[in-house]
Amino acid sequence: MRIILLQDIAKIGKKYEEKNIANGYARNALIPQGKAILATPENRKHVATKKEVREQKWQDKEERLEKALSGLSDEKITVRVKANEKGHLFAGIGKEEISALLKKEGIIDIEPRFIECDGVIKEVGEHSVGLYLGDKKGEIVLRVQAEE
Repeated sequence: MRIILLQDIAKIGKKYEEKNIANGYARNALIPQGKAILATPENRKHVATKKEVREQKWQDKEERLEKALSGLSDEKITVRVKANEKGHLFAGIGKEEISALLKKEGIIDIEPRFIECDGVIKEVGEHSVGLYLGDKKGEIVLRVQAEE
């Protein structure tokens, strides 16, 4: 049975791909759960327009991120967190927290997967954080200070 996937499914395919799947699996699992639709000419046209819109949005977002990355020149951001007297943080700062901080500060709205740092930040001080998108790279300095 020819179906069009409506989401990524492990070992089968990616969103909007057309696949030939066993009838039972398609009828009993994928279609009722809303993970796929039949590959009719009408559905193919509908999915093609959705796919184009999705690709255009991704392209626009990518262009905005590239502009923002090129504008970063060792931007310094200060964050205050709880730490002990030796300078060790009670809660580490990971890629998700850095992404949220950058968005909150209005610097750049970037997904955690495009952030490059050496593991989780666990100490007070200045830490270099790389931001990348394809071949475009930027860098910020994250100043971690202890809350008083």
